[in-house]
Amino acid sequence: MAAREPENFEHLTPPERLFIARNRLGETAGTLRDLFWLTAQRRAYVSSDLTHDASPAADYLLRTVVHYEVVQLCRLWDGFDAHGFSLPTLRAILDAKSVRTELQANVAAYLKYGMRSPSEGDVGGKTEEHIRDFFDDALGTIREVENSDQLKRVRNYRDKHIAHPIYATRAERRSNTQQPSQTDVEYIVESSVALVWLLQVALLVEAEDFKATRVSAEKEVRSFFERVSIRPHLTE
Repeated sequence: MAAREPENFEHLTPPERLFIARNRLGETAGTLRDLFWLTAQRRAYVSSDLTHDASPAADYLLRTVVHYEVVQLCRLWDGFDAHGFSLPTLRAILDAKSVRTELQANVAAYLKYGMRSPSEGDVGGKTEEHIRDFFDDALGTIREVENSDQLKRVRNYRDKHIAHPIYATRAERRSNTQQPSQTDVEYIVESSVALVWLLQVALLVEAEDFKATRVSAEKEVRSFFERVSIRPHLTE
């Protein structure tokens, strides 16, 4: 008989939960970096000459660009999975008083002994400030985005138009669900960037320079689209 999938992480000790969260956060950050390229690609496409092409091929190309961005975005926000690394799963791993206490001890030790210039003065106060400003803020914001109408609309679009061959989703059968807007997608993208950064600072004390990574991706994608041109159809 196969073992049941765990429904939470309560069977693990706080150090184990932090170890798992830190490792899985690396996969989450990798998905976010992929998203940078996909978001840059969509933005560059809609600003390019390709939007002047009314052919079915151009339409399907745009759908492909948008749909793959939505797929990767929703991967970051999939619900709890014991083997997953979505932001809601990371919240489930970390959201316990015992984990918060363990992290406080980790951060205090780092501030006192692990930094190149060890912290002086009120290490306890600096530790609590770190936990409040990064750890608590991250978990609270994940809950907020999880319950947001923006994410519900984006997920519903993914379920109906990308993932499943259905006329109406469960969400649509329960209530009137609107189509997502570009603003909804941008809200989830920017929230994801901020949250992965917060979690990196909270758990690792240091974080990647996501701004530089995004700028590099956007520059490369713009350069590619600037080299793309539409040649009018030639007839004999």
